[in-house]
Amino acid sequence: MADQDCTPTQGGSSKPAICKGCGSKMPTSARTGQSYCSKSCYTSRAPQIERTCPGCGVKWSAPQSNPSSYCSKDCLLEDRGWEKRAEKACEMCGTFFVSRYRHDHEGWQKFCSQACAGHALRTMETRICACCGAAFQAYPTTPNRTCSKACKDAFYRLERAYPWNGGVYYTGEVKRVKIDRPGYAAKYDAEYRIIAAKAIGRPLMRHESVIHIDHDKTNNSEDNLFICGSRSEQGRRRGGRTLPWPTNSNLKTYDRTGYDVRTAGIGRIPASCGTRPKGGDAHAAPALPSDAVGEAETPNLSRPIPDTLNAGGCE
Repeated sequence: MADQDCTPTQGGSSKPAICKGCGSKMPTSARTGQSYCSKSCYTSRAPQIERTCPGCGVKWSAPQSNPSSYCSKDCLLEDRGWEKRAEKACEMCGTFFVSRYRHDHEGWQKFCSQACAGHALRTMETRICACCGAAFQAYPTTPNRTCSKACKDAFYRLERAYPWNGGVYYTGEVKRVKIDRPGYAAKYDAEYRIIAAKAIGRPLMRHESVIHIDHDKTNNSEDNLFICGSRSEQGRRRGGRTLPWPTNSNLKTYDRTGYDVRTAGIGRIPASCGTRPKGGDAHAAPALPSDAVGEAETPNLSRPIPDTLNAGGCE
């Protein structure tokens, strides 16, 4: 069988296709109906539009299908402040290649091929723990700076923590301050409770409430704070029917050894003090039995007072 001529033809005729640009025969890989043998031939015959390069100011011509405004890639990179391509050594195989500068967070292209990049991702590297200084193995793609979860929890605290906001946040008008405790990530408490605890010389118990005399929760001065020995007392003072609203602070006269229900006649009643009497004032404290003296609840005074007014960012 004779060899068939694979030269493309014009339309359905038997004549070979001729390039309209250079007049030569089309290559065997050309499509049927193709008019130009190459892109340069098409560009030379297509209508040219004159343009001015915004980078160097040189006038140049290009077909209408070309959307570029710059005359060259170098003018584009220089005008926009981008890094030009440079020859770099592959970090995996050492071969020199033309590297491109990617985004600022990626930097220069590090590997010459996908094969080198994939091999580097599967190779672990040795790093030094930022917390304890021990050496550990990690993949190059992981941002790990610590060797273990314990070191991570100890290192990423305070200003190194992602959501760190200076150790202060607000719930409405109440300012809450971070308490720095060893072994704990964070604990926050209201600033007025810390100020009251410093004034009486011991931590406040859970049932001890602090109220603002002028009803302004942003005024945390000692003269504006009043400690209630129980939440019941706080509610009764807010109601105003059984206990009056305080007018002066009691931080200097408050019992520093803990709240004593026997002297105040209100607040929490220990279980050994009997039950409330039937009838009469439901809020009145019952009479203490003779064997209950000394059994009133006292706080745990071994806990230190958190010194975080300055550490937490308060002034």
